[in-house]
Amino acid sequence: MDAALFLDAFHFMRPWALLLLPVVAFLWWRVRDHGRSNVAQTAGLAPHLREALTLGGDTSRRLQPIDGVALALLCA
Repeated sequence: MDAALFLDAFHFMRPWALLLLPVVAFLWWRVRDHGRSNVAQTAGLAPHLREALTLGGDTSRRLQPIDGVALALLCA
């Protein structure tokens, strides 16, 4: 009985904003680095310089800043 009352009163204030969810998901997918290496970006460097100038090449972070941005956009 309470669930039916809740569902009856539930509505979106701006339902057209739901159309932005696939856009946010697509942009997150395009920006997020899905395990691709940065070798193509540093292909012209000598190997000893590449090792000295690249940060965190061997370690991959689970969460990246784009994850927080996407989450904030989805919650907004």
